[in-house]
Order: sequence, then C-alpha cells, then structure tokens
Amino acid sequence: MNPLYHKLTHNLDKISMMRRIFTQRVAARDGVCLGQMPVMDYIRRHPGCTQKDVADFMEVSPPSVAVMVKRMVRDGIIEKKPDEKDMRQNRLLLTEKGEELQVHCRQIFDQVDEQVYAGFSPEELELLSSFLIRLINNLANDEVRNTNNFALLKIMKNLGCSGSHNNDHTQKEES
Repeated sequence: MNPLYHKLTHNLDKISMMRRIFTQRVAARDGVCLGQMPVMDYIRRHPGCTQKDVADFMEVSPPSVAVMVKRMVRDGIIEKKPDEKDMRQNRLLLTEKGEELQVHCRQIFDQVDEQVYAGFSPEELELLSSFLIRLINNLANDEVRNTNNFALLKIMKNLGCSGSHNNDHTQKEES
C-alpha cells in the first residue's frame, strides 16, 4: 500500500471522528441526543409528516422512530396531532421549544463547519469538494451510488459493522 494513501485515509477518518466528537459534546451540553437532529430537521422541513415518513427518510424501522418520537414528545420537543382524515395516524410538529432547539443546534453545527473550514478560500473549498466527490465516485457501486448517509449506515448495520458515524453534515446538505 502506498504510505500516502494510508496517511490520507487516516486523516479523513480522524476529521470525521473529531467533528462527531465535537458536535456530540455540544449537543449533549444542550440536552439534545445527536440522533434527534435529523428528526427535528426533517419535521421542520415537512411539518405534519408521519413517523413512517421520518423512518423512510432515515432508513430505519418505524419502531426505532417511535421510541425517539416518544422521548421527544416527553421532552416537549415535538408534538403529535391526530390526522384529521385518518385518526389512526398522528402528524408530527415541532413545538416552540423544538423550533428553538433545532435552530440553536443548526447554528452550532454551522459554527463547527466554520471552524473546520477556517482559512480556506472559496476556490480551495470548491477544489476540496471536487476531490472528495472523486473519492466518493471511486468507491461508489450500484449499492451505494446516490445514497444518503442514512442508507450507508443501514448497509453498515446489515454488514454487522459496529460504530456508526453521525450524518449531520448530510442532513444539513439535504435540508
């Protein structure tokens, strides 16, 4: 193996883990489970969505979302409203507290990104982005091409991989 490949791969992994550690600490300080961010982001963009909608977006089972929704309702972050046309379904909405928390967390993640990319010119960022896209395309096959990070996590879990990386950056891009 080319020693430079190892060094580059190590640094890419380290950046990802450092960013995850930092955002997880900040989120925990503010009383947010990092996994709640994609739910809040999705509900904010799709007010009145269902738990199934969230589960489909996150590529997880509806029971997994149900547990998180129950906790978020208990914590006053989201509320469930019965669907007017189908009383068997509930519609999800952010509460005022949830809206404030989502905006606050998004600002924190934006600050983290500003820190990560500090000192880079717009041209350098475009070049870096194009390099990263080339790396992604070099690895992509039909299974992973055009998937979001939620789908990649699902594939990893199905392979029995332990430890998952947060996908808040992708969530941000998709918002």
